[in-house]
Amino acid sequence: MGADYKRSSRFEASASGDVWEIAAYVDGGGSGVGSQQLRFALYSDDRGEPRNLLGQTEVATVMAGAAATWVKARLATPVRISAGTYHLAILSGATSRVARYSREPAASGLRSTSDAFADGASATFGSAAPDDYEIAMYAVVTTAPVSVSPPSVSGAAVVGGALSAGMGVWSGEPSGYAWEWRRCDAAGAGCVAVAGAGSSYLLGSVDLGATLRVAVTAFNGVGSTTALSAPSAVVQPQPQPQPAPGACTKTSVATSGLQTFLNSLASGDIACLGAGSYSGNVSISTPNVTLRSAPGVRAQIRGYVWIRNTANGVKLADLDLDGTYSSTSYAVMVHGDDVTLSNMDIKNLKSGYASAICVTAGYGFETTPANIAYNLTVETSRIHDCGDDSHEHALYLESTRNAHIVDNYLYDNGGEGLQLYPDAQGSVIEYNVIDGNSLDYKANIMFAGEAAGGEYRYDHASSNNTVRYNTITNAATRYNIDSYYPAAQALPTGNLVTSNCVWNAPYGNFGYDRGTGDYSQTNNKNSNPTYQDAANKDFRLQTGSPCTGWAPRTTPAT
Repeated sequence: MGADYKRSSRFEASASGDVWEIAAYVDGGGSGVGSQQLRFALYSDDRGEPRNLLGQTEVATVMAGAAATWVKARLATPVRISAGTYHLAILSGATSRVARYSREPAASGLRSTSDAFADGASATFGSAAPDDYEIAMYAVVTTAPVSVSPPSVSGAAVVGGALSAGMGVWSGEPSGYAWEWRRCDAAGAGCVAVAGAGSSYLLGSVDLGATLRVAVTAFNGVGSTTALSAPSAVVQPQPQPQPAPGACTKTSVATSGLQTFLNSLASGDIACLGAGSYSGNVSISTPNVTLRSAPGVRAQIRGYVWIRNTANGVKLADLDLDGTYSSTSYAVMVHGDDVTLSNMDIKNLKSGYASAICVTAGYGFETTPANIAYNLTVETSRIHDCGDDSHEHALYLESTRNAHIVDNYLYDNGGEGLQLYPDAQGSVIEYNVIDGNSLDYKANIMFAGEAAGGEYRYDHASSNNTVRYNTITNAATRYNIDSYYPAAQALPTGNLVTSNCVWNAPYGNFGYDRGTGDYSQTNNKNSNPTYQDAANKDFRLQTGSPCTGWAPRTTPAT
């Protein structure tokens, strides 16, 4: 390009926004030597001609011999534009004919004129000669946020319950959000705004028979956009207390003979353990029984608990379980369906390869399909200090369907806090703190599968699992979230990591074995959660934490 000259072409902006960067496709293949400075400018349009200067960029430099590339330069101050026609211009510096611009034939697509480079682009373009080319240029425009996926409402729609707002997914790099709850009729219409609510809403008697929707407004420096959720379920009355809920039907105070006690249970029994430590490796074969601590005490089991595939509907609650004393590799083995682990404290301090898993579900599923664990729920529990190597996990979902992992603390485990391998399907992992796992080269959470012919006879790929509203932090090695899917096997689908706080992993927050096809991740925050006292395993969030709403809603077992 000749010295002290400018060239422009006309372009259309399809939406309003802020222009903050301009780029042109340029090389250093001219006949000059050394380098040449360039500056890009934005002009208004006047009946097809460039007219008034709206903004110009900082100076860019092109070296002689440089390969063709998009040369980019920022405006000192972004320029607000509306949808319409504008002209992008290149100004060439004093050293002549080093840089060359790229162009394509376009009838009357080029305007050119002299313009001294040293004092910047002229305030008006000036009289220009036309030519039949268009310059390869573009401007980067930041627009107001756009809703990609609408907000959502979750929680129990009962008087006295709480609803939580999911922000949805947005483009346009929002800098912040605001919420407005709206009370609607049973069909979700006729809505009126509810004053004073934030990202959650406590349902009162005034909401009985109504539905609630949340309007989320996302904003940035350009503008704001509001998107509306679907309505909640119709708000129901608060459930009335039932007489003696969960009363013990059988109680044991003898700390020996636990298996004999469990063998005496019938379907529907609520079996309670008195205070103390109960030693022994036990199994439960009877369906629809509950094993928990007696009211007002907390019992400990030293050994393992195996919930067999005949024991559907079993619940373990309010117990301390120490697998260190078990004779197997696990503290809890789940083969039954509709099993619940609630308000548990589970650990397994044995050392050595694959010998100290805390909870495993679906083991042996290929040879015994009845071992696949359907509808497992693990809630409000602490699962920690499981082993010392990469095969020893807090939760090992080997073959599960629709597992729900919610409101837990999973921390300080040798392997993963959560291992989905090789056949975990349809899991929902939400409102947990998952911290400080991967002591031996793993991750806080691992999506995984396996190829036929190794450990498993068939191909498997954990798929359609959702990780949301969690705080996932301080992986001891590698990543906070990782994946492993051998290329020879069926590939995963539908794994989603969305709306989580992720923080402080040696390799970064997200690892992918085969690229981002293993799982997709959206709307996650890279933020320090500011725990109350992480050193002493108090993972409650401090007031004002950026992760508020993305952690257990009820403090897990202590």
